[in-house]
Amino acid sequence: MRLTNKQLQILDILCDGNEDNSPMDIGQLLEGLESKHSWRTTKQSMQFSIRALIKHGLMTKAEDRELRDSRLRVLLAASDLGRIVMGRNE
Repeated sequence: MRLTNKQLQILDILCDGNEDNSPMDIGQLLEGLESKHSWRTTKQSMQFSIRALIKHGLMTKAEDRELRDSRLRVLLAASDLGRIVMGRNE
């Protein structure tokens, strides 16, 4: 499976996760990419990449939404396969 540089960076941020080990929402993922990898993108573009990573089984999207910042947010996390691909299967 070939991954783009951006897909690898997305997985990198998801593997890092939040400080409290909770799954990330798309806003946190976008912030992480901007701060760690210095690139910005739109939510729509990010959703395209997310769908591709989910299709390959490298990340998961929670069935339920969680209330964060007064809005219901979809939660995202690297899958076990995604962690293995990134060498973070501890």
